Amino acid sequence: MTGSTEKAVEQHFDDYAARHKWQDLYEKALNKDNVAFAVRLDAFVEMIRDCHPASVLDLGCGSGDYLGALPSDRIRYHGVDISAEMIRSVQAKIGQLPAGRRALATCEVATLSELPTKTRYDFVMASGLIEYFEDVGPPVRKMAELATSGGYVATQVPNRLYYKFKGIRHWQSEGKPFRHHRMTREECDAVHLEAGLQKVRGFYIDHMYLPKSRKWFPKLHYRLCTRFDASTPEFFSRKFATGYLGLYRKP
Repeated sequence: MTGSTEKAVEQHFDDYAARHKWQDLYEKALNKDNVAFAVRLDAFVEMIRDCHPASVLDLGCGSGDYLGALPSDRIRYHGVDISAEMIRSVQAKIGQLPAGRRALATCEVATLSELPTKTRYDFVMASGLIEYFEDVGPPVRKMAELATSGGYVATQVPNRLYYKFKGIRHWQSEGKPFRHHRMTREECDAVHLEAGLQKVRGFYIDHMYLPKSRKWFPKLHYRLCTRFDASTPEFFSRKFATGYLGLYRKP
């Protein structure tokens, strides 16, 4: 991520957080704007539950919404985000935790490249993070360095083959001065394997099972995705899922 892109992303999410727009994606009842985020959160929490980590590093943590969804109150949590406004929201959430849980939760404003690798984590998660990098190799290698031996890296990316994305790799949304890096399953898996990680599992998330279900019937969309995302055949997922989530292990 170049310096200008980094600044643009920082400003974008500072603005989102200051207007509570990002927080609303997790705090409001299910609706057409936030149901995809609820599906993504549930998928990550399921992976954390299956991996039983003692520590979690949440890269691009946003307003810290995954903190409250951790499946155990004994997990050490550290959230990192480029946006100071987002981290203020995380600090507020930490301040509301019971004393014992609060002692296990920390956060900081930092870029991925700034994080020291002397502190490592059992579970390194990147929900919608590496899509902001033109070259995804360096951030994935850094994520691998931040994982403990035997630990896990979990990464979610936009599915480039989703029919509305039209296979475009780099996409600049209207009103945003930066591009999103979309990837196929094969591309996401390959960059993690090149970083020395081993694939454990992966599946597509946020499927369009019914036309316009997410817009008009968000609760139905959520139930369908919660039940079928991980078991939907790939020939359907490649075209009708908006994202891919991979879980990798560090030898």
